[in-house]
Amino acid sequence: MMQPLPTPDEMSETARPDDLASAQRPSRSRDVYWTLRKEIGQLHLPPGSVLNEAELGERYMASRTPVREALFRLEQDGFLERQGRKLKVRDFTLAEIEDLYQIREALEKMVARLCIERASDEELQTLQTQILDYDEQYRTQPYERYVEIANNFHWALAKLSRNVPLTQQLISVSEKVNLVTLRYMQQLPPSNPMVEHMSILQAIIDRDVLVAEAAVRAHIQKVIKIFRFRARGQTPPSVPPFAPAVFEAPPRAHGSLNTPAAGHRDAATAPASRERK
Repeated sequence: MMQPLPTPDEMSETARPDDLASAQRPSRSRDVYWTLRKEIGQLHLPPGSVLNEAELGERYMASRTPVREALFRLEQDGFLERQGRKLKVRDFTLAEIEDLYQIREALEKMVARLCIERASDEELQTLQTQILDYDEQYRTQPYERYVEIANNFHWALAKLSRNVPLTQQLISVSEKVNLVTLRYMQQLPPSNPMVEHMSILQAIIDRDVLVAEAAVRAHIQKVIKIFRFRARGQTPPSVPPFAPAVFEAPPRAHGSLNTPAAGHRDAATAPASRERK
């Protein structure tokens, strides 16, 4: 049976900075931190919620010290903000949201590059099969699950990049973006993210950096465009999926998937006349 795509919890050994230094961090503080971060990301604690140490201690059956440490880390990581003596779940402005998406785009492009260099054919083909298995779920699952499925693809690719700090940063940015996604977009009929995910993955399988980066950019920019309309209370227009054929070079011989020199087109070595969309 095919294993499901990894979640942030399942990626803890390679993705969480606190687990990488678990010997130095109290486990209770770590547990409270990740529980709070999950509840914030799922809007169980919506933006503007005031967090009280004593109430949280009772809720999670923890003393004030680990709760205080968890809140401090969440504030440092950008999930909380202090207003006077109150600590609140951060409410991102439109400009901050677009900044986050721009950061995510840059991180996703680097993930694609590293996957082309480091991921094996077998790993990529396994992920491809898993995406197909998940293709039907987005129509029937709750919106929170729809977002989770979409994020799991990006986190699975990040894991295949074999770059732990990059994976940490991507998950952190993605969870902040989730606050926006759940808040503004869950009333929209869900589009199938797997079409665009397959475009990204196919470019990685082909060891084609230029197409992979273009597919990532098209995917992220589509979300930004939808968000801008939703933030203004408008219904976004239909945006066609990324068409990789636009970026294809003339036919050429390919080697095996594990020989990037045969099928690897880097943006730095691409013809100057080719425009990036």
